[in-house]
Amino acid sequence: MAPTDSPIAVANSKIEVPKETTIPMILLNTINTRSAYVGQSIYCESIFPISVGNRIIIPKGTSIRGTVTEVVHPGHVKGRAQLGLRFDEMILPNGTTRHLRATLSGFGSAGDD
Repeated sequence: MAPTDSPIAVANSKIEVPKETTIPMILLNTINTRSAYVGQSIYCESIFPISVGNRIIIPKGTSIRGTVTEVVHPGHVKGRAQLGLRFDEMILPNGTTRHLRATLSGFGSAGDD
């Protein structure tokens, strides 16, 4: 996931996550193109802390909520399935909630996903 414009307030100061920052996270709920629908919520958790200027601004374990924005079902003969995702909100481990504007820039897989 790569934030597009996500200012995050930390201790009454505004810190902006650089535009090309990658936030590694794990998907907590299962989604697929056969059953997903536009508007469905997705839930993720950050798996590595993100720092700016020697300060951790997105700690490991931060909850991230997003939304399915597009579903393209696979074709019977050809065509690939696609999911569009938008990330909307972060809930830091201390309970602080921040709006997030981010896009999915890639994903990794440990198996046959």
